[in-house]
Amino acid sequence: MFDLESSVQMKLYTVTKRQFLFVFAGFFVAFGITILIGTAGPTIIRKADPIEFNRDDPATANALKTASFMIESPLVSPFNQQLWLTSFIRIRNPANTRLEIPFSIHVEVQGQSNDESVIIASNAQNRTRTLTCDAKNCTEFIVLHLGYLDYPKYLITADFYELSSIDYEMTDVTFRFVSYNPMFTQLEIWFRFIFLVLTFIVTCLFAHSMKKFPVRDWSIEQKWMAILLPLL
Repeated sequence: MFDLESSVQMKLYTVTKRQFLFVFAGFFVAFGITILIGTAGPTIIRKADPIEFNRDDPATANALKTASFMIESPLVSPFNQQLWLTSFIRIRNPANTRLEIPFSIHVEVQGQSNDESVIIASNAQNRTRTLTCDAKNCTEFIVLHLGYLDYPKYLITADFYELSSIDYEMTDVTFRFVSYNPMFTQLEIWFRFIFLVLTFIVTCLFAHSMKKFPVRDWSIEQKWMAILLPLL
């Protein structure tokens, strides 16, 4: 049988009301600081300037429906974490009808290294998307998603197929690169590092306070604390 009287008494059972209030006050202060940094800090997502191809451009005036586009990404780094390429198609819809048109996208990705040499970053991929349009606008869709960034710049070739079946005139195609904000990533890393250091300090203090007691005298909460603290 486990003897409750022989276990090491936890500090929680002997704290005064003042100490209890200090603990809660410290928690709410830390929580408030976290919310303040979250609201006043950098945005999570960074959107690059849109890249537009329209019918007034001689190079693409006759190619919007057959659609082969080469898009160059802005400079990125590992702090950008991931990269998305989205697209928005605008059509002239005089009938004001809702459209849902499935079509295919052929995507090729080339990475550009620091010495400006171009390297094939991934194999060509075919994707299926649905172009959904109401009376005025079409919904934005994802052309490409890179889960990790090995190169500072990417050259992407996107070929749209089966859009020639649209009976309405396509006025322009807009692309936009979206990634995580590097400032947010740095803030996230610093937060993790600070909490890692704090967890290490608390673990050392806990181990120092418990080393004078044999493990068999520890309460079940103290044993679990000894397991959970290193896992944080």
